[in-house]
Amino acid sequence: MPPTAIAEDYALTDGCRGDTILRTLAHLDDRHGGVPAYLLKGGATPAHLRQVRNRLLP
Repeated sequence: MPPTAIAEDYALTDGCRGDTILRTLAHLDDRHGGVPAYLLKGGATPAHLRQVRNRLLP
């Protein structure tokens, strides 16, 4: 999913500014190689990531 689509959805559901999530995603990309890499480094497993994707994405 494109970061801009994530930011637009985040702004609608959380009332937060979209640029906040864009900066967060850019930080995770720059420092950790992206959200999945960050989560894997934190202890999530590939199976966890698949489960989350299956729940969140149609």
